[in-house]
Amino acid sequence: KHLSYNGAISYLSSQGHRDGAGGKSFVGQSGIRYSFSPEVKITLKDKVIHIEGQDPGPASHPYYEHWFDVWRNMFSFALEGNGDKLSPSMIAYLNYGNHRLYDGFHSDDFIWGGKSEIKFALHKMVELLLGIDATGNYGNVENRITDEKEDIKGFCDFAFYNQITFIPFSKLRIVLGSRELINTMWGFVPLYKGGFLWNFYRGFYLRSRVSRNFREPTIRELYLPYPTANPSLKPEYSLNWDFGAGFDSNHLIFSVTGFMTYVENMIKYFGAWPSAEVVNIDKTTIWGVEGKAGFKDIGPVSFLFSINWQDVGRYTKQNPSLKLDASLEAGHSFSKVRIEGGISMEWVHGIYMENYSRKRIPDAFVMDANFRLRTKIRGMFSVEPYMIFRNILDRSYAYIEDYPMPGFSVFGGIVMEVM
Repeated sequence: KHLSYNGAISYLSSQGHRDGAGGKSFVGQSGIRYSFSPEVKITLKDKVIHIEGQDPGPASHPYYEHWFDVWRNMFSFALEGNGDKLSPSMIAYLNYGNHRLYDGFHSDDFIWGGKSEIKFALHKMVELLLGIDATGNYGNVENRITDEKEDIKGFCDFAFYNQITFIPFSKLRIVLGSRELINTMWGFVPLYKGGFLWNFYRGFYLRSRVSRNFREPTIRELYLPYPTANPSLKPEYSLNWDFGAGFDSNHLIFSVTGFMTYVENMIKYFGAWPSAEVVNIDKTTIWGVEGKAGFKDIGPVSFLFSINWQDVGRYTKQNPSLKLDASLEAGHSFSKVRIEGGISMEWVHGIYMENYSRKRIPDAFVMDANFRLRTKIRGMFSVEPYMIFRNILDRSYAYIEDYPMPGFSVFGGIVMEVM
């Protein structure tokens, strides 16, 4: 009655579509929650990831034995209260990563921190949230072959944040908030956000959001050559705005949204992972529009179509201007067994390898299919085998020149969960 737990394991292994492209991954996660009362709960969560793979390099000059081995562990502790007028919570976490590369490189990185916040129901039309948080980042880098060590400069964040929500009537919600951040490396950074959602008539809605965001380089991006490190990276500042309208019901959905992003020192990856480079782009403004339409749960079938177009300006390098996605899913339950399957497609237009619309490569088009079988055993243990059929048309395509994507390939796996 008071104690609940869950766990899941996922394992994936691939031979790769060419020499050096294979690898395998393992993900295990677990959680336990104890309820002292309906209002007070304590939760422990842990997630472990292990990835073994290789960097195949460009097809014209392939790499051999460029292997990498990564372990990551994410642990968190949460204490939550949920009252009618007052809802306090506290979360603490520790993330650890261990990276080893073929060339002798070895690193450990640590991210630790926590936050504490409290929600006040001041009035039926006003909610207030206040919180503080802190985060620390540090790591060690060495070459196991030469015994060289790199000097790592860790950094910490401290922040106070607040948010107030107005609900003047049931169909309108207005949110305003700010965050006062102090970083030991980059100083004081004021941030803010605001937005509204108006459900004005039987599933029809209008919404708009604006926010100023801050993205600091991670320890991995600054120092760990996974991908290629860049110790001179600067933090990214951005202003984001969007305005949209749509309709959402039990079976039909559609929406259209216009957006704008202004970015200073954008942190951007170029090349193919894991040997990509990470750099800053000085200043850029991106305007765009995105939309989606579809239906869900019409009998056993759901369908979704989405489009995203953006004006990327002169920064066209690996920054496509148009993307279309569509998916058709179907499923049916038989007692304790559920069968699901689907087909999806993606088309990407305007792929350039250089800025100013230079060095264009062909558009990318790919279709995939999937199949899942979900079953429960004794109500607590579930097993989910699945198959993913990639590039069922066996087309040749690429998002990055000289890094062809796989032809027709099949992935299989199984997910086991204890609840």
